[in-house]
Amino acid sequence: MERGVDDEELQIDDYDNLLSTYEFRSLVIFELYNAYFQPKRHEFDLQILNELVKEIISNRQALFIGSAALSGIVGSASYDILKALIRAIVSAFGDSRRRQEPFKEIENSAEKVVAFFDLNEQGTIQEISESTGIDAEKVLPILKLLGYKCKRRKKQKSIWCNKA
Repeated sequence: MERGVDDEELQIDDYDNLLSTYEFRSLVIFELYNAYFQPKRHEFDLQILNELVKEIISNRQALFIGSAALSGIVGSASYDILKALIRAIVSAFGDSRRRQEPFKEIENSAEKVVAFFDLNEQGTIQEISESTGIDAEKVLPILKLLGYKCKRRKKQKSIWCNKA
């Protein structure tokens, strides 16, 4: 082996960039829908979720252009946008707790994930899940939505982080 050459290729999935493509955006929308909404659900919820994700992505890109020099802005900017949008959605539902709950749970999960990365530079899905108390299947779409990066090596667990 030559000096400086690693036999295991490191791949990084940057969900901040990947979410700009239709396929990955749709993937995240359906992952959120399946993880956070009860089996007895309505297409209207899917449409709201679709608009929520599109709005987060478009606002994040505008914020990034204005303040690209700041490190760690992607996750926190996305979370701030998500929080504001979810509060608007929840208030629009009025007294319907059943309709509000999935959106509040998404916001709560996002808050816990952001708090995890405030204390840790990186973590596996399992570590994030155990630390935050969120089911692993619910952590993954939140990480993608907030634009975190995933480092992957062959035959090893994926490591999620703010920066590559």
